[in-house]
Amino acid sequence: MESTSAPKIVNSRKQQQKLELNLRGLRLEKEALDSLRSARIYAQTSVSLEHQVLAKRYVIRAVESGGANRSLGHFVAFATPQGQALPWLTPLDAIAPNGLHAIVIATALVRFEMFRFGRNYRLSITRHTIQEVHGKRPALVSTRVLLSHQGYLALDLADKENRILAGQIAPQFFDRSGEEISVRDPFSHWIKTLASAVTCIDCRHTHFALAPSVIVPREASVTSEQIDAAAVA
Repeated sequence: MESTSAPKIVNSRKQQQKLELNLRGLRLEKEALDSLRSARIYAQTSVSLEHQVLAKRYVIRAVESGGANRSLGHFVAFATPQGQALPWLTPLDAIAPNGLHAIVIATALVRFEMFRFGRNYRLSITRHTIQEVHGKRPALVSTRVLLSHQGYLALDLADKENRILAGQIAPQFFDRSGEEISVRDPFSHWIKTLASAVTCIDCRHTHFALAPSVIVPREASVTSEQIDAAAVA
């Protein structure tokens, strides 16, 4: 895994191209994209920099999305840089499965993306942060944490008989030389969750994002006496 030191603003064309690749996520070939489109599996990999007027700050907007059928799956989800789950801003109740599930907002996040075809897997993990630029709009900086196009899991988690193991096991990933890539904490458990997500047939729910905690302000609380008075009125 790469160093967590603060990213630098890119200047050269080569650096800019690398940033754009990190921003997009996995580069899937046309055949893979056509297969996903035909299966109506839609995972939104893009993240965007947004400005909150009232809070007077910039945030990163992303969408947890994706799903699977028996033969293939594609899923994109997000967590904090510390590896914790993010609360969703709002869930997205889609008409069709395997699409958008929830919007998340954060000042920094890590994107987890996985593509599956059969028992073969691809994995991309990227870190996205906001870099202040003096006198200008902040920059959205994306850095690669891990990328592997060579992953394999012998067990078919899309099979109903094996679904009990979903979320408990993960594919093995290898680099170009054939050496196994070790995904260390705090992200290792999310790989298992991703493997479950890309084998979740007709997925209609989030696998990463959680419902935000509901906090009732003290001044907005209602007493039992107030409820009784309203009922009488």
